[in-house]
Amino acid sequence: MLKFTPKYAPTAFSGEFSINWNGICYHFIGWVFFILLEMSLYVYSSRSFSLTGKYALYYVVNISLFYSHLWILHHTLSQDKKKYWRLILLVLIQLVLFLFIKTTVDYFTIDLSKEKESMPSALRRLAAMNLYRSIFFIWLSSVYWTASNVFNLERKAKEAEIRELTASKDALNLAARLAKSDNALLRQQINPHLLFNSLNFIHSSVYQVSETAADAVILLTDLLRFSMQDSGRDGKVRLSDEVEQINNLIQINMLRFEKTATVKLEESGVAESLRIIPLVLLTLVENIFKHGDFITDAPLIQLEILPGGKLRFYTRNKPKAKAPYPYLNSTGLQNIRIRLEYAYGNDFELNIQEQESLFEAELKLKL
Repeated sequence: MLKFTPKYAPTAFSGEFSINWNGICYHFIGWVFFILLEMSLYVYSSRSFSLTGKYALYYVVNISLFYSHLWILHHTLSQDKKKYWRLILLVLIQLVLFLFIKTTVDYFTIDLSKEKESMPSALRRLAAMNLYRSIFFIWLSSVYWTASNVFNLERKAKEAEIRELTASKDALNLAARLAKSDNALLRQQINPHLLFNSLNFIHSSVYQVSETAADAVILLTDLLRFSMQDSGRDGKVRLSDEVEQINNLIQINMLRFEKTATVKLEESGVAESLRIIPLVLLTLVENIFKHGDFITDAPLIQLEILPGGKLRFYTRNKPKAKAPYPYLNSTGLQNIRIRLEYAYGNDFELNIQEQESLFEAELKLKL
């Protein structure tokens, strides 16, 4: 029995007794159209028309030949191990059997009174015609089986692609949830209230001794509060808040290193409405103070907002003579790239250039 998939086309004999009745209807309509087309061509060429039960019987035999050949193709070529010798044998048996059936029908239905030849001669002529018709329907069945299998292969390839994309999406969602859980776990490891109360106590105690140190505690408190606060539903914060913390980080390090060149952030075009994932720009600036030598050569930190809401962030500094960890292998930079890929996809560029006496980092992204 045929298994009709998709809705309008049976693929081949599958060995399963499940039928799509829509497929049967489409096949029935197709055969009616085919028969009408052949009869119209016959009438047009012979200028005569005679509809008898013999023609109906011939079409039943030919259509049976079509579907029986589908069955043969399915059971010889649709398996993992192709059976070409069995295909050849079954096709020959099929051809002989259907020629025998057609010749038998011709023998009992031929009207010799209308023929100008003997019975053997008429049967030979009809046998040659029957052979041609049998080969034609076998060819038609083979074309249909090939087209149907190509369709099924394309459908399966698309389904596999959809499954792969779905799995990739699920993996990304899982990674995002895992990263969010890791952040939540890290935040829970430190009681924020205890931490900030302790910093307030330190500030009060240090203020009487050194106003500079007390100011550093305030700046550090703001930095910690910013790094621990929840971002919005889009996972982003205001760009102006990130810029404010960059300035805090610069001030803290200027307090740490007295005999250094002046470090400042050059910014232009920052608006309150612009948002960015947190700690990305801050990490790039932090790398300057961690790995850079700015005692004599001031680093360059530039933030530009270009037309179309595009951000360009550029840093340049002289690296330390013997940095304990190479820039390009910095865990912070690797984490930045991963976070940018997840949040912005292909809408960002992070270029790192490291030379013996110069380190440059340039980030471009669409906010």
